[in-house]
Amino acid sequence: MSSKALGLNNYIKNHPKGSENHPNAKVKFRLGDVVTTNIMTSQSESILLTHDTNLSHPYSLGFRIQGKKGIWMDLNSSLYLEGISPPHRWESAKSYLGHRTHPMWKHLEKDAAGAD
Repeated sequence: MSSKALGLNNYIKNHPKGSENHPNAKVKFRLGDVVTTNIMTSQSESILLTHDTNLSHPYSLGFRIQGKKGIWMDLNSSLYLEGISPPHRWESAKSYLGHRTHPMWKHLEKDAAGAD
C-alpha cells in the first residue's frame, strides 16, 4: 500500500529552482510518498516494512523488534523486557545490548567494524 504521491510535486513547486510553472509541477507521479508492506513468513512471523520514497524530512530506519515478552526500538535506543523492566517503562538498551549479543553477531563483529 502507498500514500498519495504529493511530496515530489510539493518539492518541485517550493524548491528555489522550481515553481508552479515548472514543467514537472504538473506531472502526476504514481510513486506514493510512503509505501507500507506487510509480510507473513512461512513461520507465521509478521514483518512490517515502511519505506519513505522521497519526502524531504530527516531519514530514519526506525528499526523495531517486538515479541510476546519484549520490544526494542532503535529510534529511542530503548527496550522493555517483561519481568525485568519496570512495568510500562522504557529502559535504555545500552546496558543490555553488550552482554546479550547473539553469538552470530559476536562472530561477525570484526567484519562489521567501521560499517556505520
